[in-house]
Amino acid sequence: MREIVYLDNNATTRVAPEVRDAMLPYLSELYGNPSSAH
Repeated sequence: MREIVYLDNNATTRVAPEVRDAMLPYLSELYGNPSSAH
């Protein structure tokens, strides 16, 4: 079977699974407003 290779990464690339897993807590639970005074 032939593997499909996606070559159109002009605008963005797929996020690596390990990066996505590391970011999920910050995107769903630990988010905040970067413009707020802390």
